[in-house]
Amino acid sequence: MSLGERIRLQRESLDLTRSYLADKAEISRQYLKQIETSRVIPGVASLSRIAVVLGVALSELLNLSQEN
Repeated sequence: MSLGERIRLQRESLDLTRSYLADKAEISRQYLKQIETSRVIPGVASLSRIAVVLGVALSELLNLSQEN
């Protein structure tokens, strides 16, 4: 699963709109859409803010916490 898919699924599981997440993470809705559709890879600062709003560890979004 891609980073964008993990962000989208977490956002949807919290019943958050894309607009809400973008506003709280201080990024544009268009940028968030590009992240969720895997068109761009967010910078560390943006990704950290997204993780905080979603209430998850950055490592969880990056899939570092799962065993392979």
